[in-house]
Amino acid sequence: MKIIIVSLFIILGNSFFAQKQEEKVYQWFKYILKQDKSNLDKAYIRIVIFKQNFDILNTQLKEHALHCDSTKNYTKKTNDKIDFGINITFTHILQTYPELILNEEYIQFIKNQIDTKNLDKKLLVDPLKYYYYNMNYYTKFQKGNIKNGYADDIQHQLDPLYYKALDAWGINLSEIENFNNLYLH
Repeated sequence: MKIIIVSLFIILGNSFFAQKQEEKVYQWFKYILKQDKSNLDKAYIRIVIFKQNFDILNTQLKEHALHCDSTKNYTKKTNDKIDFGINITFTHILQTYPELILNEEYIQFIKNQIDTKNLDKKLLVDPLKYYYYNMNYYTKFQKGNIKNGYADDIQHQLDPLYYKALDAWGINLSEIENFNNLYLH
């Protein structure tokens, strides 16, 4: 009888802990998405928000299993928030601070997250498509029109790292080159 009661408390305790963890993760991603929609008319504030969201996302990746077996018990609502929060945060960082993602250390960090199934590489495809689009199309039209030269300099340094990231993360260039179903915003 004692074994049954102890087992019941363990099961209930684990269930309670899992619900609390899910709620905590849900609230962080809800916050990320709310912040992402704010200050639409103030680009300088949005850029700061993108960086803050990126920092939050990295903390969540380090502290919580976002896509491994334990999240199969998360609700669809929570998993959708996580997926959209990851997608939109990576998109905006690749648009504003690509060097935060496209560096040796971070490429390895994301590779480890993918390898341990803490991050689904499919969530990276659209952000990488946006970056590829900007890298190969938008910047060609902007060459010579960029006043500070920063974009050309950083682009030259990041292009090889972009391809290294694709390789490390197991994403084929053919997945990136296909712009079907890509919403350019």
